[in-house]
Amino acid sequence: EIREAARRNQLIHLDYEFGRGCSLRCWYCFRSEDERDAEDRSPMQFETWENVLDQACELGLKSIKLLGQGELTENKKFFQAIEAIQKRGVTPLLFTAAHVMGNDRLCKKIHGMNGEQFCKRLYELGASVMVKVNSFDPTVQDRIVGRIEYTEKRNLGLERLLKAGFAKHNPTRLGLEVAMMNTDKDELEDIYNLKFLLNVYIDLDPFMPCGLTKHPDKLDFELSMAD
Repeated sequence: EIREAARRNQLIHLDYEFGRGCSLRCWYCFRSEDERDAEDRSPMQFETWENVLDQACELGLKSIKLLGQGELTENKKFFQAIEAIQKRGVTPLLFTAAHVMGNDRLCKKIHGMNGEQFCKRLYELGASVMVKVNSFDPTVQDRIVGRIEYTEKRNLGLERLLKAGFAKHNPTRLGLEVAMMNTDKDELEDIYNLKFLLNVYIDLDPFMPCGLTKHPDKLDFELSMAD
């Protein structure tokens, strides 16, 4: 399928950003103090964002990976974007910190529904989800994202995604995105084993040399080949 798409000069998958806001301050964020932050850019208007989506569909788009500068679930137009993707017959894959799903007060403020309703709606729209999991130890994970009580809310969000049925599919519609660091190296094997226990996809990632990760004081957290 990929070879045929290349031959026809088609686009079957797209990495696409939606919104720039994020309340987290992760050590390894590629955005903070990145070259792009120095640019004077206004967020893309939704109509323009949707127009680009239409152009991608004309090229044969089948799936879209939603990630980037912001935490998409903190955007009030989040479901408008997911619905725009779904009605075009494209599969959305959401990368998220999942804390909004585990925080009913915040979820209701942004989306007018609680976390369980959010996960159910996301499931009904045919999305797959990748959740940020660097550690299940709050003292480690909260420090990494720079927010107290993040881990508790993230874990509840993950539980709600499981309850909604994302991991009951083959292939699964739920995964964990793990940044491999010295701080979480002792947990990596246990996290990976969740692939078999919960039927979740596991994505183990090394540091990317951009944003905050480029700073020398962050190299102490990088997992070396020797480790």
